[in-house]
Amino acid sequence: MPIWLAVALGGAIGALGRHTLNSFIPAHSSGFPFATFSVNILGAFLLACLIQYLALKGYASLPLKAFLVIGCLGAFTTFSTFTMETFLLLERGDYLLSLTYIGLSIFGTLISFALGLWVLRFILT
Repeated sequence: MPIWLAVALGGAIGALGRHTLNSFIPAHSSGFPFATFSVNILGAFLLACLIQYLALKGYASLPLKAFLVIGCLGAFTTFSTFTMETFLLLERGDYLLSLTYIGLSIFGTLISFALGLWVLRFILT
């Protein structure tokens, strides 16, 4: 399969996954963008799990890696939306909420990524 097709198919799946998750999480409860935040945390965890699995137990062809990482997870996670929502919070004058969102998103994804690595190391070794 050509890499461009693998990315396109993965992107469709990732976008549908994001849409599905967003339909279950209120977009802006109390002004905080919980849907985007949740997608970024979950995406970091899933990426870590995938990377750890491939490093410890699996082999994946370049098209499969492109499908999963660039396509599925690239379309699922939402850093550009995170940036836009942060800017809108700042523009509204919600400085504390904006800083909270930035801090939780950055540290949350770092912690989630580390947790994904740990979980897969625990399961696979």
